[in-house]
Amino acid sequence: MSNHFQQGFFTAFITILLSWNAFAQGPIKGVNFSFQGRLRSFVELADNFDHECGYESQKDLKEYYSNLRNRYKEIELFALYLEPSFVANHINSVQQVDLEAIKAGKAEGFTALDYLLYEAKFDRKLVQKVSAQLKLKSKELQGLLVKHTLSEQDVANALRQSMLLQMGVGLENLDCRYSKRGAKDVAISLNAMQEAVSILGTSEEQQMFRDGINKAVKSLEKRGSDFNAAFYSNEYLAPLYAMLLGME
Repeated sequence: MSNHFQQGFFTAFITILLSWNAFAQGPIKGVNFSFQGRLRSFVELADNFDHECGYESQKDLKEYYSNLRNRYKEIELFALYLEPSFVANHINSVQQVDLEAIKAGKAEGFTALDYLLYEAKFDRKLVQKVSAQLKLKSKELQGLLVKHTLSEQDVANALRQSMLLQMGVGLENLDCRYSKRGAKDVAISLNAMQEAVSILGTSEEQQMFRDGINKAVKSLEKRGSDFNAAFYSNEYLAPLYAMLLGME
């Protein structure tokens, strides 16, 4: 692992420690603090990824891409809720792409990188072009998001929106058609909800929700070749969504 990515993980660790202190001062303040910290970590990793694209092999870049995408999925819960158009246009979308669309600048961010790293013949210059653009757009996204302060209603709405997103886009690999890592994305997104739910409902309801998340994630980790997305959604995600609707 390069020094750049080691620095990124160190930043994430410090963010978690500081978040615990913020949560002690109140759940909604803690949620906002944690989100902004993870956002900074994502921007830093985007910058690091762009640096690695200059010389790392395609195999290693897939690993760095995975790390960066993991970090994005930790912030997608609120990023997509607060700035849906910007995220869809520049960071991550369900758009079907091809090489010509990427060369013409009609596909950006993870959408383009997923295709370039997992489907197309490796073209370092084009990967660098897309990664440099993602670095800039991640900073623009940060500039937009720091203007927001999440309210309790924002958190509730974002949680419900995200759960619906996992039931459709995530499980069907619609935003990662070539890496086909949708199940991993869903697991990260579900875990990201555990912290945010601390501002909703009673402590008993919160614990029931977290227990449901843990069961859902464990099921994904144990999935086999016969994994059925529709069954999984009905068995695990639909009940979690119903819980969210009942929590105020």
